[in-house]
Amino acid sequence: MGKRLTEARLRTIVERQCPPKWGVAYEPAIQVCTSEAPPISRPSVLNSRRLGRTVHVLSQPERHAALLALYHPGLRDLHEQRMLSPSQIEHPLTTYPGLMQVGLSYSRGTRASAEDLRCLGQHPWVWAADTGERIAFPYIGDFLLFLEDRDGLYCINWTVKKSAAGFDRSPIDIRAALIAEERGSQAVANRHRIEECYYQEFGIRTERVTGDAIPHSLACTLDQLFTWERRDDHLTPSQRAWLLSEARVLVVRGEVITAHIPRLQSELGCGPYDVLCAIYQGIWTRAIRVDLFSSICIDAPLEPERNDVLLHYAHWFQR
Repeated sequence: MGKRLTEARLRTIVERQCPPKWGVAYEPAIQVCTSEAPPISRPSVLNSRRLGRTVHVLSQPERHAALLALYHPGLRDLHEQRMLSPSQIEHPLTTYPGLMQVGLSYSRGTRASAEDLRCLGQHPWVWAADTGERIAFPYIGDFLLFLEDRDGLYCINWTVKKSAAGFDRSPIDIRAALIAEERGSQAVANRHRIEECYYQEFGIRTERVTGDAIPHSLACTLDQLFTWERRDDHLTPSQRAWLLSEARVLVVRGEVITAHIPRLQSELGCGPYDVLCAIYQGIWTRAIRVDLFSSICIDAPLEPERNDVLLHYAHWFQR
């Protein structure tokens, strides 16, 4: 949830998220800075060329999940740290740019969900300084993915923890007494039930994503490839297409790509950096298919894809 709940913090969230913007203009409710990121978090940012903006993540599991989402070719937008409205609200796709769709479901909001689940008393609140009125403070979700398949646009809500146990246990529970741990665990479980109920009313499925389900080798490979996503080369589209075709042949043959860089740059009339940039980006965009569950080092033969990452995690992206 971030720092202590205050009326000023509520105003900031509302200014950023009511309504949420799209693409480059999107502003997460919680941003990576010392005044907002939770003190026990490991915040970082991902500068995405595809989204045209910086993605704010609050933990290592969130970072790895975000990289996986950004790798998916069907991703059209990603809303991290998105506010869950306490009151009735339209479907998230209602304001999607250029989408002409009617009959989308709405949600009654998290207060109604909490009331249905008989845990309204644990919903966060703040008090207005001028009137003393009690105002519902919004929960903040991890990731709302906007994806497109052959049937059109759809959303998936990802809630992210280090492991499955995190959905039932607060990070501070290990320092609490046994009775406090039990109460805290129930509150955490209720909070996730409220979120799932909230999105279910839209017809949006919630996926519980765990960091331990993403192997360290895959997370490192995605991070490595992502560092090349924003870089520029000096190749024309036809030059890049030829280079990627050559690289695919080298992968199949089990040859070391760096051994062929002098030949490739001579054929293209470019520098070695241009060749490297195009190849790494080709792997990231799936134009070159290699095994992402193994480390990628172009000073050694690249392993052809044996296990497609998107097939392996297909259930995380299902409607």
